[in-house]
Amino acid sequence: RREYEASLEELRALLKSLGSGIQVSLYTADGDPEDAILSTAETEQVETIFVTSRYRQLKRRTTIPIAVVPGTLLLPVDSSHDVLRIVDDVAREAQESDSSVVVLGVVPVHLYSRSETREMQAVQESTNAMMNTVVAMLRDKGVEAKALLRSGYPDDEILRAAREFSVLSIVFPDGGIAPSELRKAAHVLLADREQTHFPLLFVPSA
Repeated sequence: RREYEASLEELRALLKSLGSGIQVSLYTADGDPEDAILSTAETEQVETIFVTSRYRQLKRRTTIPIAVVPGTLLLPVDSSHDVLRIVDDVAREAQESDSSVVVLGVVPVHLYSRSETREMQAVQESTNAMMNTVVAMLRDKGVEAKALLRSGYPDDEILRAAREFSVLSIVFPDGGIAPSELRKAAHVLLADREQTHFPLLFVPSA
């Protein structure tokens, strides 16, 4: 509820600065978001409902035209092969929401001491290779994809990139056998929802 109220205040400020000459009404509701959207749309007799990809399934529940707002998905990767299991799902999500994908390669430099420079370089090279592989796979599927390599604490770098690109959601592979820094980062972000204002999408392998 605190996150929701903070977002509402941001929206009020945004509408005040951009909405000159535009008639705007704000509604709030408790309950199921989809039901609230449809109920308000029917009561107010709106002509079009603009939604993010999260609510694109509303098309099945109403005759009111639904416009899915394009955006950007953030897909963090590391030197492991975990992400390869979900590339098809990420491509499908991007296509259905008309979104692009930022593939973020994250090198956890905090794990390496000064004497482990070669090990860190090897991880950086393999992360870079995995990132470029995923970008190529997404582009082959007709998805606009961009590569971005960062070094640092994974949760910090993921949040920094999410803010930089104003992403619709951050996508992680769900499951896997070996522990990884990305999996730890995902749980950190999931636990600290007051700081993480982006939807987290955990995609299970087939």
